[in-house]
Amino acid sequence: MFKSIFKAVAVSAVAAFFCVGCGDKSDDGPDGPDNPVIPPDTTNSGGGPDNGGGTKSSYTITFNANGGTVSPTSAKTGDDGKLASLPTPTRSGYTFDGWFTAATGGTAVTVSNVYSSNATIYARWTAEVSYISKGSDISNYKTIVIGTQKWMAENLDNDVAGSVCYKNSADSCAKYGRLYNWNDAKSACPAGWHLPDTTEWNTLEDFAGGKETGGTKLKSTSWKSWGGAAEGTDEYGFSALPGGYGGPSGFFGAVGNDGFWWSSTENGPYVAWRRELTSSSEYVLRVSYDKTHLISVRCVQD
Repeated sequence: MFKSIFKAVAVSAVAAFFCVGCGDKSDDGPDGPDNPVIPPDTTNSGGGPDNGGGTKSSYTITFNANGGTVSPTSAKTGDDGKLASLPTPTRSGYTFDGWFTAATGGTAVTVSNVYSSNATIYARWTAEVSYISKGSDISNYKTIVIGTQKWMAENLDNDVAGSVCYKNSADSCAKYGRLYNWNDAKSACPAGWHLPDTTEWNTLEDFAGGKETGGTKLKSTSWKSWGGAAEGTDEYGFSALPGGYGGPSGFFGAVGNDGFWWSSTENGPYVAWRRELTSSSEYVLRVSYDKTHLISVRCVQD
């Protein structure tokens, strides 16, 4: 019996010698725990959204032209969740301002936006001003009697040679009228009306209470003041607006803050008198001004 046990031990030892590591699962074999089977890639290496199953999603983005027309009306996102491009819609009488996340309000949309679901974006528009000069026909203008005088109740908008819109903007002409140098201003008024001289301006100024406070009564109620000055009251319907000025070399300034108007009275070969109203003062100012500069015109009846 002892011989049998010894023989079995010896056989086992020999088998173990020739099969070292036969049952070792800790090495770098193909299925060992130190080298697990890698599952299919479920990450989105492109940075865009996926559907949770490893396939990148494509979303439909609908373009709402918001009163305009657009082609195409929708597009699919790419693997990165972004649109390759955005179409440009059209709408007669309007300027396209861009795509937004809502018809009103919302935030601007660009091709950098990343989508995680289907969505609709909306075109935003600004209405264009349809501008036609009022010309030289006095019936196209508002007029007002102030004391013994009859004035235009808005700035002249007669498109004569040399006159311009502030910053060449039709919107400005529609709101403030045109700007004129002194020589053009002298002949720009409608028939039966003329560019007032400094005495006629003085008459208006005196009727409004004098130069110290008359400006407040002549300003439109939409003319906002600052620096402690009183708001415009437009007491007589003169409705002065801050149309700014232009220079002969093409520069512009002061719109929304100051208004300037020519008189026909010269103060030398190169300058003439103007009247001025400002947002920071109640005064009616009289200033000598370079004839080549461009400012507003109010006409008074002959």
